[in-house]
Amino acid sequence: DLRQLDECLALVAALSRPTYAESAASEDVRTEFALTGEARGTAFGTLVHRLFESMVVHRDRTLDGSWIQRVAARHAAETIGTSERAQRTVEAMRAAEAFLNSTVWQGVAGADEVHTELPYVFSDQSGGLETIHRGFVDLAYRVDNAWHVVDYKTDPISPADLVEKHRDQVGWYAEALRRLAGAERVAAFIWSTHNASLIPVTLEDEVPSE
Repeated sequence: DLRQLDECLALVAALSRPTYAESAASEDVRTEFALTGEARGTAFGTLVHRLFESMVVHRDRTLDGSWIQRVAARHAAETIGTSERAQRTVEAMRAAEAFLNSTVWQGVAGADEVHTELPYVFSDQSGGLETIHRGFVDLAYRVDNAWHVVDYKTDPISPADLVEKHRDQVGWYAEALRRLAGAERVAAFIWSTHNASLIPVTLEDEVPSE
């Protein structure tokens, strides 16, 4: 009868309702050949992320100008359209030189533990729904018992605007370190290629809201 049909439909709807949600904090820095508009900025961000990752991985060797040029050119060939490749390669090389002369690099050089593009997955319960958080931490390093997380940003905006725009994302990176590495002390930062500066990000005690 109609009542049984309604009950069946209600049961199907209940079973179809998701029991968890997914949250991806990391930006996709693996997009290839993004050529126009906002995508062009994403392509340059991809280039910078890959170049910085290579630098951190090979930090024990001499990273001179010729090494940076060679690696930047290789990554640019994978991510940047032909018409902009030369210009973007030069910009990435300048960003790499500034990164090498930064306090971030000094911290990495003296760190007890270093991770680059560190994957994470963890879950929490909010509003009766389990949320699965996943992403990649651009850079995490430990000095004694203190962890530092650094998010690379190429946005051409001010330090204050960067913090306002990306605070929650960086907050999830810090939370990932707390949960997965048992880190009690986590300092969060943005490295801005546009401003060539390390920007501290003040986080709330609780997990940031989405």
